[in-house]
Amino acid sequence: MNINPPLGIVGAWASIGVSHTALAGALQFVAAPAGVVIARFAWANTVDGTVQNAKPADTTGWVNGFLGRDSNIAVITDWQGQASMTIPSGLPVSVYDRGDFFAVATTVATAGQKVFANDTTGLLATGGAGFAVAGHTETNFTVATSGDVDAVIKITA
Repeated sequence: MNINPPLGIVGAWASIGVSHTALAGALQFVAAPAGVVIARFAWANTVDGTVQNAKPADTTGWVNGFLGRDSNIAVITDWQGQASMTIPSGLPVSVYDRGDFFAVATTVATAGQKVFANDTTGLLATGGAGFAVAGHTETNFTVATSGDVDAVIKITA
């Protein structure tokens, strides 16, 4: 029995407030050949529609957003797999640039801090607004509830 249940499920909505998906351009957004992981940040190409968790070398024509779990569908592709947060290549992806979500940070999170996306994995880190976090890109999201490393927190934009 878990006497300290988590605040919520990572990637799920943390409120019924306003949310917004990034505009896909002429095509819909789809997972890149390597797939994308839900509950992380991703970069979406507005020219060819691909979405990936790794930041591209040239971000011209790319937008950054969070991959929520409620409108994105992960598929279990491993034999006898139990669960997955990976959207396989070619499946549709919704990239949110606004909204309130449950997430997990790789750093201690304090309410009011900015949320940064890891340039390689899309994992979340936190830090002060305007500060640089090595290997990360500042997002428009902020921390709404404090938490320890790897604890479920709320982020908002």
